Order: sequence, then structure tokens, then C-alpha cells
Amino acid sequence: MFGRPGGEVSLAPFSLRRNAVTGPIVRVADNVWQNNGGATDFAVSDDGKLAYTSGAPNDTRRELVVVDRAGNVRRIPTRLNSIFPRISPDGRRIVFGAGWNLDGGVWMSDLATGAEDRIAANGDGFRPEWTRDGSRIIYIRPRSGVREVVSHAWDGSGDDRVLARDSLHGITDVIVGPAHGYAIFVTQRHAIFYVAPMDSLSAMRPLVLASRATAPVISPDGRFVAYAARESGANEIYVQSFPGPGRRVRVSVNGGTEPRWAPSGNAIYYRTFSRFMEATLNASLDVVQRDSLFVDVMDRSPALQRQNWDIMPNGREFLMEQWRPTNAVEMIVNWRRLIEGKK
Repeated sequence: MFGRPGGEVSLAPFSLRRNAVTGPIVRVADNVWQNNGGATDFAVSDDGKLAYTSGAPNDTRRELVVVDRAGNVRRIPTRLNSIFPRISPDGRRIVFGAGWNLDGGVWMSDLATGAEDRIAANGDGFRPEWTRDGSRIIYIRPRSGVREVVSHAWDGSGDDRVLARDSLHGITDVIVGPAHGYAIFVTQRHAIFYVAPMDSLSAMRPLVLASRATAPVISPDGRFVAYAARESGANEIYVQSFPGPGRRVRVSVNGGTEPRWAPSGNAIYYRTFSRFMEATLNASLDVVQRDSLFVDVMDRSPALQRQNWDIMPNGREFLMEQWRPTNAVEMIVNWRRLIEGKK
């Protein structure tokens, strides 16, 4: 038994005396891992078992999962290697990018079936967000030094709308607020943000947050913004009036990144170095309770600039990403009988 190019394990009769193959070559297994030199990862037992590695050892991909408040993980039927997932307000569809960089395109996936539609091709769109009513998808489209804010109907009906064009600020994200409220523009310049009315996104003006702020997110009622900032030497979560001015409150105590508001608006979920946290707020923005929900081993945003997770509409589950090996150890039992059937 021997490996052949293309990840194939085959079998042939061989004469040691003649040092030659003496019969037909029969394929036994496909998709077997091979290194660059051609070595094939398989082993054969004396009692007729063939074990082999499919795919490449240590090869992993990101996959979307749903996690409950106790940390239990439920896999969902959608593609590997999505990034920055966003769940629709009705909980039925997910939009996401297809790569870390700003060139992976925009995709939409059905949560139940995994069926996918491409919203924007590679290099033609990035960083999608849902409008609060779930009717449209907002994303950024690069155009020869200009970045356009594009509105796309989720079902593809009608033409796309260009809501704003910008060639000065290097927009990377639009944080969508409620209808007739405000949106936040995140830029390539670290901790430089802008705010504009949802009804007129081209009317941008500077937004002052804490120094070294990242990952802003607007409350359900549009009155507050939560974000992470490294003012005390470590990232912590803050909340302040939006679009301001007004009171600012520190929410976390032992670090925090990637905040999101609960659908009710009375709590903020965020991530520490090792835990997934919930902070309950009162009407004055005072923290009345902090709870550690589960050990957080899920994938995180690069440089913690953006939420690499989302909260499900029920407020009790979270759409997150985990790394999963794509290779597996497989076994064929009694491969001799399999070969006899191929003769």
C-alpha cells in the first residue's frame, strides 16, 4: 500500500524478488493528507484496518456558532472563515465579510439552512450592518479613492442606494443607529470618529469619545454609546450620552473589549481576557450588577477594533466564531474486502 499524488492511497501486488509491481493498482482512499515532499499520512494494521488523516494537520478555519448564557455551543450551517457576523433583527439571516482585510466581499446566509447570497464581490464591499428594522444592509464600497456608504435591500429588490461618499476620512465602518437617530463613522485614523443623522449620512461632524477608543455601539433607543478605551492602561468599557454632551460611566472593572447592548437596553455584554460578561445598568447608567457568564475562548476581533460577535434577538444567545480543525482521522475497517469488491 502506498501514497500517490493528489492525496490517494492505493494498493498493488508487489514482488520483492523482482522489485516490481506485478498487478493492477487499486485506489483505496482519497483526500489523504500529503506534505510537500509527497509523504502520505496513513497507517495499516495487521487485522485489516486503514487509518489516515484527511485534510492538513493543524489546519483550522473559523466557523459561526450560537452560544447560550451558560457557554453551550450550537453549530449552525454556514460557511467557514466568515468575519464580523451580524444577525438580522428577526434572527433569520446573517451578514458577514469573507476576510480580515477590507476586500473580502459581503455575504448573507440563512441561519437555518446555510444558503448563501453574495451581496458584494471581493474588493467591492466590506463591513456590513443591518438597519434596525432589518429591511436593508449597510456596507462600505471602495471606488477609486472614494468610499461609498451603500444601502442594499436584504431581498435584492430595487437598486442599491448610495447614502454618502467620502474621500477624506478613510471610513471603515458605519455603526447604525435607530431610524431618525444618529450613526457613527469609524475611520482608519485610530480613535477618530464622526457622527451623522441617519436621515442624512453625508452630514458628518466629529464625535468626541475617550482617547484610544474602539468598537463603539449605539444603544437600542439611540441615547447612549458604549465603547472600549485604554485610558487606564488597559481596555475598559465606557458608556456616555450620545451624540453628547453628557455623563460618561465606566462599566467594566477588570478589562473589557467588544461591547454590545442587550436588546432591552438595560445591560451591556462585553469580553474580558478570559470571560464573557454582562453588566446591568439602571436609568442613570450606574452599574447595579456584573455577571460572568462563561469562559470566552471564541475568536476575537483583530486589534479589538470591532465586535467579532453579535447578540441574538432573544437576548439570551450570542452569535460568535470559533476555530475548528478541518482535518480528521478516518478509518476504513477491513479494507481487504473493499478491494475485493473493486476487482
